[in-house]
Amino acid sequence: MSALKGWIPKGKYRLIVLLLMWIILFQIFIFGLIASNLTHSHAVNHSNKDVTLARGEMMSNDAKDKNDRKDNNSNWESTNINDEANDLKMQFGETRSKTKINDDTLKQILKILKRLKSEKVERYNSANDNNESTIQKHFASNTDIDEHQLRVDRMLRKVHAIWNGTDTYVANHRSLKVWDRAKIHDAVISPHDYTYLINEPNICKDDLFLLVYVYTAPSNAYQRKVIRETWGKVSLYSSLGVVIRVVFLLGKTHIETVQESITQESKIYHDIVQEDFIDAYENLSHKGIMGLKWVTKFCRNTKFVLKIDDDVLVNMFKLITQLKNMISSGESSEKIIRGNVWANGIMPVVREKGTTLYVSPEVYPNENYGEYCSGAAYLLTQPAVRAIYKKSLYVPYIHIEDYYITGRIATLAGVTRKKFDNTTQAYLLFDEYFLLMYQSDASDSLIFGLSSNIMYVPQAWQRILLRHSQGVY
Repeated sequence: MSALKGWIPKGKYRLIVLLLMWIILFQIFIFGLIASNLTHSHAVNHSNKDVTLARGEMMSNDAKDKNDRKDNNSNWESTNINDEANDLKMQFGETRSKTKINDDTLKQILKILKRLKSEKVERYNSANDNNESTIQKHFASNTDIDEHQLRVDRMLRKVHAIWNGTDTYVANHRSLKVWDRAKIHDAVISPHDYTYLINEPNICKDDLFLLVYVYTAPSNAYQRKVIRETWGKVSLYSSLGVVIRVVFLLGKTHIETVQESITQESKIYHDIVQEDFIDAYENLSHKGIMGLKWVTKFCRNTKFVLKIDDDVLVNMFKLITQLKNMISSGESSEKIIRGNVWANGIMPVVREKGTTLYVSPEVYPNENYGEYCSGAAYLLTQPAVRAIYKKSLYVPYIHIEDYYITGRIATLAGVTRKKFDNTTQAYLLFDEYFLLMYQSDASDSLIFGLSSNIMYVPQAWQRILLRHSQGVY
C-alpha cells in the first residue's frame, strides 16, 4: 500500500485515478466469471457428447442384436427343408412308412418347434434373472414350472398331431374347426404317447371279474390309504367267487418329496401307475385315456372296468350283484357304459374364462353337452374300453374328461350308455348329505357316494359291512 500511496497523485486527479482503478478491477472480475462459465459449459457439453455417444453405441448394439436375432430367425426359417425333416423323423419317428411331408406341413411344425425353443430360452432367462433362493421357491411352489410345462406339452402335442396327420390333416382340412376334425378318421391326432414313470403290468396276471382304476392326485396319499382299508380291500370279495383288483392312476409332480413318497408307496403296495404328463385338471382327460390304454395293453382279461374318483365310496357288494346280472343278460360282451347318465342338452358348456371348466367355442361350439355319464364313477365293459381307446386316437382333445370319454368318444365308438338299476338312488353326488345317508337304511340303495371329507368314509364303510352281514345285500 505504501507503494500505491506514492504512485497515486494528489490533488484534483486523485479521484479520477481511483475511479479508473475500480473500473479495471471490476472488468477483471467480470472476465473471470465469464471464463469460469465457459469452462463449465465446455465440460458439460463434453460430458453430454460422451453420453450421447454412449447412448448411440447402446442403440447401435440393440439394433445389431435385433438384426442378429432377425438373421437367426431368418436362418431358422430358411434352413433346408430336407434337413429339418430328417431331424423331425429322428425326434418323432416316421409314423407312416415312406410318407412325403409337404413344405406347408413342415413350416407349421418348424414354427411350433421355434416356439418351444423360445419357451425354453424364456424359462432359462427367467431363472437366471432371479437369485438362487427365488428359484428354489419356484420349485417348491410347483406352480410356475407346471404352468410352463403345460404350455410346452400342449405345443408338443400339436407337433405330434401335425406330424402324424401330414398332408391329409394339414393341407386338406386346415379350414375345419378343431372339433370338426373328429370327422377325420385317417390320421392320429391324439396319440397319448406319454411314458410310464411307474407301472404294474402284472396286476392282471389272473383273469379278473373287475378292475377298478382310481383317479388320484400325487399328494392324496391318505385317500389312497383309506381306499385300501375300506372298499378297496379286495380280499373281502374272494368269498363271493370274484377276483377284483384296484389300481391308482397318477400324473407326474415336480415336488421331489411327493414323488419320492409315491415311489416308496408303490414299492409297498404295487398298485400305482404313473405317466409323465403333469397331474393337473387341464390334463384330466389324459388320465382317462391313460386308464383305457393301460387296460387295453395290460388288462385285457378283465370282464369289467370301473373308473372312480378317490373321494367316492363304493358299495362293492351291490356293484358285484349288478355285474353278475349283466353277465347273465349277455351285456358284458357288448359295448356298454353304465353310470349316472346326463341327458343330451342338460349340462351347459362353461364359457367363463379363468375357470377350470371353461371350454372355448373353437374347441366345442355347442352351448350344451350331449349325453354322457357323470365322471364320479362309471362302469365299462371290456369291449367298450377297447372301442373308446381306439377311437380316442382320432378325436381332438378336450379336458372335460367325463364328456370327452363317456360322451363324445363313446358316441363315435358306438358305445351305449345305460343307467344302473334304480339309478336315481344308486348315486349320492351331494356330499353334504353323505354322513346322514350312511347312518340310515336309506343308504341300502346306494352304490356310489361322494364325500369331500375322506374322514367320513371309514365310518360309512362300517355301516355297509354291517348291512352285508345282515344279508341286506
